[in-house]
Amino acid sequence: MLASTYTWDISEYDTVMPWVIETSRIANKDMEITAVSCYPDPNQPISSQRLQLFVHLITFNLSLEQARASLDLFAKSVPRRDQTLAIHEFETTSLAKEFLHESAAFPERHRYSVDNMWIKSDLPTEKVVDAMREIFTTLPTVQSSAMYFNMAPEPAISDMALSLQTEHWLTVTCAWNQPEDDADCQDWLRGRFKNVNEVSSGLYIGDSDFQVRRAAFLATENMEKVETVRELWDPKGLFCSYLGSDKT
Repeated sequence: MLASTYTWDISEYDTVMPWVIETSRIANKDMEITAVSCYPDPNQPISSQRLQLFVHLITFNLSLEQARASLDLFAKSVPRRDQTLAIHEFETTSLAKEFLHESAAFPERHRYSVDNMWIKSDLPTEKVVDAMREIFTTLPTVQSSAMYFNMAPEPAISDMALSLQTEHWLTVTCAWNQPEDDADCQDWLRGRFKNVNEVSSGLYIGDSDFQVRRAAFLATENMEKVETVRELWDPKGLFCSYLGSDKT
């Protein structure tokens, strides 16, 4: 496995994000392509630092030659390279190393609130960028983060439960230390997702709370199939359905 990471100040958001989205559409399918907004040092106050935008590219190609070619597509087209804060290209990585980085981003003994959405695939790139801007540029705490995950090309979804997916996935994690910050952080998250709800096709059920915000998590025809089975075998509604169902 090889990986490349590019870091900018958040002020480069409007330049970097269109590049991420457009290049992902022609990239090798055996890649994980993410853009993350977060503060560089979770142990320092917000007043002493600025948000940064990280683009992290991982290849799962079987050969080193294929892996380098996959990353080279991005390396040759990096926007505002002279404005990057850091560049790490074609570095050897592993799942174990990536998991360590992931776990460090979500510290223990914190308070968390999360939400996510699938953004409509048929939106033009500028609309996707516009929809995520406020979230990416206004994180409420130094421990919080926002991540964009590009899923292009969209795979054919089989007859399975988690059947809703689009090209664009946005997930946001608010983290903080003190109970007195609960309301502010939760209100920030709810407000930001309410503002962009119109561009959403639904959500991934794992990073959500239907007690806070309900949204589709199955393709329409799959949800209809679930409800048909429930009506056949549980006509009196003895067993609870998902809170995302209109018939809950």
